[in-house]
Amino acid sequence: MSEMTIKQMLDAAGPVSRFVPAPTAELIMGLASAVRQLTEQRDAVVVEMVKLQNFCKNAAFDADYEAELGMERGGFTDALNDIDTPATSSAIAELKAEARDELIDKIEACFKSLSETAPTAELRSGAAGAAGLVSTFRQLRESKGAQS
Repeated sequence: MSEMTIKQMLDAAGPVSRFVPAPTAELIMGLASAVRQLTEQRDAVVVEMVKLQNFCKNAAFDADYEAELGMERGGFTDALNDIDTPATSSAIAELKAEARDELIDKIEACFKSLSETAPTAELRSGAAGAAGLVSTFRQLRESKGAQS
């Protein structure tokens, strides 16, 4: 079974909960609600960390500029340049990957639909070719992910 994204699991929680006893359904929905809240909190932290990174980079630039003007420079600039936020970078990479995957899914679905519903055979053929190209890109991405 392929890995599900958090969004896919949350989307499945409601429909799945109809097929289990009520206490289990309540637990599933409670867990889904908690995961939604944690996901929202994570996303908010990511936004804050991006702002912090930008602030630090701008402050370091300002401090370097002041140093060029002959003002004393302590360890402030170096400290700002050395701030590392691996959790933020990782979360941003995950969000980008999720957005990329969602976009690929939507593009592929559009082309597949057009390959069946376009008014002319030429358009249907072109859409089918485009859907195949998107599918090839997906396979290449997935094979790269399996290798790493």
